[in-house]
Amino acid sequence: MLEKEKRPSAYLEYMLHERGFTFVSMLFAITILFITLPFTGYLLNGTTNTSNYEQISVYQFFQFLRDEVIRSTDISITDGKLQLLQKINNKPAITTIEKYDSLIRRQVDGTGHEIFLFDVKELTFIHDPIGFLIRVTTLQGNAYEKRIVFYE
Repeated sequence: MLEKEKRPSAYLEYMLHERGFTFVSMLFAITILFITLPFTGYLLNGTTNTSNYEQISVYQFFQFLRDEVIRSTDISITDGKLQLLQKINNKPAITTIEKYDSLIRRQVDGTGHEIFLFDVKELTFIHDPIGFLIRVTTLQGNAYEKRIVFYE
């Protein structure tokens, strides 16, 4: 039998499946970032922001007005004003909700000045058998309305 010749061999293992973050790849990523960063500013300027501030303000006013009506014992609508008969500190008081310039204000017994809503063009109260209907038109031209029920 012949013996196999023993040849010296060198075993090299290539690391094919290892992935590292090299300095070159970091420079490449930073380059792409600096190139695209100015374009994101232009894209953000092109979008329009829509604000729901007016709508939320009017709905908040409707909630405040509903709470006032719940606390009242009688309501009346005269000269575009809503008058609510309430008991404040166990004394009868008349609370008035009215348009004053371009805002809606609340007064108790003709004194005070609590602002409920800004930028109002028109305020209308319409008497209803079960309460009243309120219409609010803002300076931007949007109209909102709500029916508020009065429970005796």
